[in-house]
Amino acid sequence: MVVGFSMKFSTKKRNYTLMTTVNPRTLSWLLVCLQFALPALAFTPVLSNVQPRGGQRGTEMTIRLSGDRLYDPEEILFYQSGISVSKLEVVGDDHKAVKATISIAPDAPLGEHLMRLRCKGGLSYQRSFWVGEYPTIMEARNKERTADLNSNFDRPQKIEINQTIQGVADKEDADYYVVQCRKGQRLSVEVEGMRLGRTLFDPYVAILNRDRFELASSDDTALLFRDCAASIIIPEDGPYTVLVRESSYQGTGACQYRLHVGEFPRPTAIYPPGAQPGKAHEFTFVGDPTGDLVGKIEIPDTTANYRAFIKNGGWHFTNIKTAEEIKHKLKSYLHHIEFDKNPLTTNQIDEIIKDKIAVYDLSADQRKNKLGGNKLENYPIQNLPKFLIDNLEKYKEWID
Repeated sequence: MVVGFSMKFSTKKRNYTLMTTVNPRTLSWLLVCLQFALPALAFTPVLSNVQPRGGQRGTEMTIRLSGDRLYDPEEILFYQSGISVSKLEVVGDDHKAVKATISIAPDAPLGEHLMRLRCKGGLSYQRSFWVGEYPTIMEARNKERTADLNSNFDRPQKIEINQTIQGVADKEDADYYVVQCRKGQRLSVEVEGMRLGRTLFDPYVAILNRDRFELASSDDTALLFRDCAASIIIPEDGPYTVLVRESSYQGTGACQYRLHVGEFPRPTAIYPPGAQPGKAHEFTFVGDPTGDLVGKIEIPDTTANYRAFIKNGGWHFTNIKTAEEIKHKLKSYLHHIEFDKNPLTTNQIDEIIKDKIAVYDLSADQRKNKLGGNKLENYPIQNLPKFLIDNLEKYKEWID
């Protein structure tokens, strides 16, 4: 019998997995088989969605976390300061939703806050929650929440200046919001769509006058990439309409957005683009409709916000199982569609193990079949983790 293992590590924002084997008779054959470190993948919580997608500084609110296998939720982990959780409770008895009461500090950093849900069964994948300056309202929809009520220019949803609206850009959908403005006032709009990270979503925004003439519009931007922003100086008192849609009218129910409508400045670039730490520097913000904005900023001499990446994440042993158990596990994987398309019998998996081939080829391109392929390599047993070296007798049935 052959046993295998994989070593996980990351550089920058990519994760890599090195796979090899060990044979103690010829300086060790170990085979790759899943689940030494994760004996119960089936209980790992899945966090799919967070609603609402954001909230206002200095407020307390309730959010709903939806997904699957959310057994015994214990805490929400935020990756930066500014948000605290005061209450966490289960919704229903199907383990698919959790409700949390959170407090957003008045000085909480604006923008994206990364988070995970920790349950007794494990830690969820990373999701995001957004902090804004303005109170959030929801797009007007029917009682069944299946269609919105602001898809007609002549019947827009009324909003106030300095508000954030959470909405959805459905297929062939155009959302209209009307706000009263005065002459000389700055009106800025910005959409968080692609940045919310739920789906591939290319939003479009425009500011229209009462005659439906576009005074400003934006699709992609150099600053926000697929997201968009526009800003004008109001030419005369009256109502102005903000239009939001998917740029090619191919939206879905997953194309959620946060639309900020306010008097905030919206520059599109800054010069110089960098500065020396520990000193005060003067910067010019370019692109606002009122002209260039100049301000002096104190640059800290230490990193104020950073993310650390582990270069060597240690060892992760996989498929420490019989051929029948490996088959059952591959059938259970939600993301292993390859097994549904090209299923393996127990005898075929057993032959793969005997031939010292990886059961699942993590390095294969997604367009190729990942089941079987990588020839396992000889690996010195003295280079294995100390725990395994000290317990070879315990795992002898997995050693060839």
